[in-house]
Amino acid sequence: MKKIVFGVISLLFLLSGCKSDLQTALGSYSYKTSVIESDLALPVEVGQLEVISLHNEDSVLLLMNELGGPAYQTKGKIEQKNLVFAPFKRVINVGLRDYSTTISGSATLYDNAIVFDYQYLIEKNDTTYHALVQSIAKKNN
Repeated sequence: MKKIVFGVISLLFLLSGCKSDLQTALGSYSYKTSVIESDLALPVEVGQLEVISLHNEDSVLLLMNELGGPAYQTKGKIEQKNLVFAPFKRVINVGLRDYSTTISGSATLYDNAIVFDYQYLIEKNDTTYHALVQSIAKKNN
């Protein structure tokens, strides 16, 4: 009987130390983008990212606040070590022009970082541009 109780307590102790992917992802991050490929000279962006639980198993709200720029949001879902988020629209300023942009993609979760791989669909006056952008978000301590 003592062996069973000890085994159950040991198992509970081990399980209590395991964080789910959702728990690992939640928190405040600093991010910076890098343009991988683009039809336009997109600016590098830096800012803050908050990953907030929507209290629905694996759903999160992503709040992005670009330094000196706009704030925007989207919802996402964590599936294993991946974060898949809903496409969202925002305006990107290139030079002196504003471009309506739809951003889609996914991200890979790590213990203290999230790496986003974005696809930008940029539109201005019946012209469409494309870009691949990566953003590295490092968890703030």
